[in-house]
Amino acid sequence: DINLRELIRSWVPEGPSPPAAEVSASNAATVFPAVVFEDIQLKSIALQALAVVNEKQWRSGFDQLDIELKELVVGDVSQKAVTLGRLSLKLTGAAMEQPNGFEGDALATLAALTVNAEGLDLNAPTLAVKDITATQPYARLVVRDDGASNLQTLIDGLSPNETQTLDKAPPPSDSKQPLPARALPALLFENVQVTGGAMDLRNESLPETALALAIEKAKMSLSGLRLFDSDAEAKPASAEAAFE
Repeated sequence: DINLRELIRSWVPEGPSPPAAEVSASNAATVFPAVVFEDIQLKSIALQALAVVNEKQWRSGFDQLDIELKELVVGDVSQKAVTLGRLSLKLTGAAMEQPNGFEGDALATLAALTVNAEGLDLNAPTLAVKDITATQPYARLVVRDDGASNLQTLIDGLSPNETQTLDKAPPPSDSKQPLPARALPALLFENVQVTGGAMDLRNESLPETALALAIEKAKMSLSGLRLFDSDAEAKPASAEAAFE
């Protein structure tokens, strides 16, 4: 009997082996050149999301989104070699309906949101956003006399059904070891402004008298806000807020 595996394992090629430099060069990964996009503009993007919440159709979305990118450089995406010279984003007319069973047209609305950032590098330990401005945010939070809240009802309605999740077969196991996850960069918001904010809060589940609270003309200013940052010596953020 001839064992092919043993023959292949014992076979030694004749002649000198190639230099190590040639082997490493031939096995080196292919490096693709970076791609540069000097100007990218996405204008008048609109979105409407529909879902069935509490046995009734529910809507959410925004009227317009404009995005402008300057000097976008894309290298090796697997290594997060992506840099961005400048980002400008403006969103207007965002709204979220109340779920079925609660009064009022909207659970939350936002007149406008603008975001500006410069010099973003996905490989950097910190991504800095220059400024964010939210104009006329509004929220209406309601708790009925039976203890059900509009926010929790919406969350439960949008969450996947537990029975459907259990019925799904588990994904096939992969014997390969997953690549180690890279740490997410910290986020630095240099300047955050909220103007013209408002909120209505009503709790009808209290034993004696329902609680009603209305906040108008709210404004808030944050500077140096850091998220996902493990640096204990980082300068704390400063905040100012006022409302009527």
